[in-house]
Amino acid sequence: MLNSADRTDRDQFASRIVEQLLTRGMRNPSYNPASFQIRYDSKTLDLHNIFHEFRKLHPREWNEWIEHVVSTILSPHRTPQTWEEARTLLRPVLRRRLQHTPTALPQRTPYPLIDELVAIDLPNTIMFPTRTQLENWGVSTDDAFDTAQRNLSAEISWKALPDNTITHIVTEDPSYLTSWLLVPGWLVTVSHTFTHPPVAFIPDDSTLIIAPNNRIIDEPFLRAIRNKYRTAARPLSPTGYTINSSGRVIQINPVC
Repeated sequence: MLNSADRTDRDQFASRIVEQLLTRGMRNPSYNPASFQIRYDSKTLDLHNIFHEFRKLHPREWNEWIEHVVSTILSPHRTPQTWEEARTLLRPVLRRRLQHTPTALPQRTPYPLIDELVAIDLPNTIMFPTRTQLENWGVSTDDAFDTAQRNLSAEISWKALPDNTITHIVTEDPSYLTSWLLVPGWLVTVSHTFTHPPVAFIPDDSTLIIAPNNRIIDEPFLRAIRNKYRTAARPLSPTGYTINSSGRVIQINPVC
C-alpha cells in the first residue's frame, strides 16, 4: 500500500508529463491516480515502470527523462522485431557507470567507470535492446557492439583536425558524439597531422573536445573541464583520453 509521500511523488510525476503534453499541443490528456495511468488520444500509458526508472535517476536527469517520455508518446514508433530490422539502426552509446544500470542491457566497459551500451536509433528517441532480444535475434553481444560501431563509423567525420588547436566538435545530433572515440582508428586518423599526441575529453554525454597534449597543461582549460563535468545534467568523465602505441584509445590520469 502506498504511503502519502509515495502517492504525492507519483501524482507530481504524472502531472509533469501531462503538463508537457499540453505544452506541446496534445489535446485533453488525463491522469487517473487510482490506476496510475495517463489517457491520451484513445490510448492508455501505464506509468508504473516509467516511474520506477525515474526514481533511480539523479535529480539532474529528471527533466531529460520527462522529455524522453513525452517525445516517445508524441512520436510513436515500431520497435524492430528482427535482427534485419534492427541491424542498421544500432549505435554505440557511452554512459557513466551507475549502480542502477540494468543488468538486462548488454554492456561493455571500454574505459574505467564508463559503460558502452547498444542503442536502437529511432526518430526522436533511443531504445536499448535487452540481452534477451539479442538472443531472440540470434546475435551475440559482441556482434551487436561491432555492428553498432560500424554503423557509427559510416556517419562521422574523418577529416583531420588542425594541430596545436583545441577543437570542440559540434554535430547536429549529439546523441552519439562521445561514442566517436569507440570507432577503431578514428582518433588516430583525425589527429595524424598532430605534432603532439592527442587528448580527448568527454565531460558530458554531448561534448567531445580534442587537443594536442601540449595545450592541456593550461590550468584554466582543465578547470573548465572539471566545471563542465561537475555541473552537467548527464556527466560522463572528468578524465582525458589518448592513444597508445597500437592506436587504441586509453584513459590518462584524471583531471579532477
